Amino acid sequence: MEPLDDLAYLQRLDPGRMLERIQEFPEQCQLAWDAAARFAWPAAPAGVANVVIAGMGGSAIAGELLAGLAAATCPLPIIVHRDYGLPAFAGPQTLFIASSYSGNTEETLSATREALQRGATVVGLASGGALARLAEEAGLPLYPIRYRSSPRAALAHSLL
Repeated sequence: MEPLDDLAYLQRLDPGRMLERIQEFPEQCQLAWDAAARFAWPAAPAGVANVVIAGMGGSAIAGELLAGLAAATCPLPIIVHRDYGLPAFAGPQTLFIASSYSGNTEETLSATREALQRGATVVGLASGGALARLAEEAGLPLYPIRYRSSPRAALAHSLL
């Protein structure tokens, strides 16, 4: 049995270097906060009645955290959608947030296209990919995630 204080052993068990990502999480939060403060966010849309955050896997974690944190104080329902298409209620009164670290998540792209067809206000978060191209073509605001890692390790950048 290998001892848990054997750094070489632990590094072999952690090829994705998640321990390093966890250790640098406070610094990631500061970097993400600063980047979000510099971003030119669009004006808040009028008449929003609900928020839908579309994402899969690690890209949806921030949405789940936001929904939980805001539940007691936000007067709008925040729904995390992890599927193709959209819930039936989503439409012109929806603030739709497409969260795809890679920008190529099929389900998120499908939901984004449907949100546009239904007249929702759409904002994207991605490091590039098809979502970034769709946002550029449609003139949508896209918050660029510049932190390079696995999606779950980029949590600070998706949440803050």
